[in-house]
Amino acid sequence: VLGSSQGMWSSSQLATLNVADAFARFEMQRPACEQGQEAQVLCKVNHTTPFEGEATAKLLGMPPKITAEPLKLTKDTTELIFNLKTQADSPVGKHKLFCELSIPMNGETIVSRAGNVEFQVDKPLPPPPNQPKPAAPKAPEPKAEKPTTDQPKAPEPPKAKPLTRLEKLRLAAEERQKARNGE
Repeated sequence: VLGSSQGMWSSSQLATLNVADAFARFEMQRPACEQGQEAQVLCKVNHTTPFEGEATAKLLGMPPKITAEPLKLTKDTTELIFNLKTQADSPVGKHKLFCELSIPMNGETIVSRAGNVEFQVDKPLPPPPNQPKPAAPKAPEPKAEKPTTDQPKAPEPPKAKPLTRLEKLRLAAEERQKARNGE
């Protein structure tokens, strides 16, 4: 900061700044869900400047009672999937979210924005009046414990890619059509 008053000059400590392009940009798909459900935000990472080490990506701008865990990424990461968790009383509406990227470099942390998206939270639809109420789920029966062996667990199948907003709308329309036809 440089300033003058009545012929006197003062300044804060001068520093050298490097102005550079962003390290990465995110192309984020628009998520939507009902209150009390989870949604996923698929982010395609476009690296513009390579960086060393591990960066942290956080979703910010979320309203109360909606959470998402920060994710780690490297210069080789091409996709990230944020899991958004809503509660039964999360605010309904459209919420603007953005991603903050924190990259360690030369012993300091560089913080930048990497992308933004709109998140829609809907109120759950009431059940149709002619449908019976769903039965409460049965409690699982206790199983006898088997002696543990040192056999490795089978690897978990990879998680399915989250559906886009358009795919979710098409599935909902198919379900409504089947319900009308009595299938």
